[in-house]
Amino acid sequence: MASESGSWAASLLKQPIVYGGAILLLLFLGGNWMLSERQAQAHVATLDLTPKNQVVWNDDLIAAEAEARRQNKPIFIDFGATWCGPCQHMQNEVFNDPKVYNMLKRFVCVHVDVDQDPTDSNAFGVQGIPRMIVQTPERETRMDLVGSREPGPFVQLLGDSVGLASSASAAN
Repeated sequence: MASESGSWAASLLKQPIVYGGAILLLLFLGGNWMLSERQAQAHVATLDLTPKNQVVWNDDLIAAEAEARRQNKPIFIDFGATWCGPCQHMQNEVFNDPKVYNMLKRFVCVHVDVDQDPTDSNAFGVQGIPRMIVQTPERETRMDLVGSREPGPFVQLLGDSVGLASSASAAN
């Protein structure tokens, strides 16, 4: 019986219609795969891939100061550099902490790279980094810190600088 089914399968594969059907099936499946890939690419293009709890940074201090006045928000100025380990700790760990992020949403935030923008750094007398300054929209300094901090103490300092309780801001 095995030889009969083997010969039946072999004779079936010799039929041109079977080859044509197999080719059509492969083309159909391949076409659906391509369509699915195109649909997936279109879907990915519409996704918001911005990580959650990521601070929106301005890189123009003058524009950020004008925006702070326009929105009547305090301005948070972060002076740092790509080569600075404590600066990277603040950027990657502290500023993205949910409590810090929720507090920083209340500020207009600007990051100044001391290597790329020495004019602004010199204007603020930056000698050590990371240096973080909070000013009112009227440019009154409310906080001026040098050095890295951990999220808990940092959110407390931010809240105190503008008269906000950190526990209330973390809940928002």
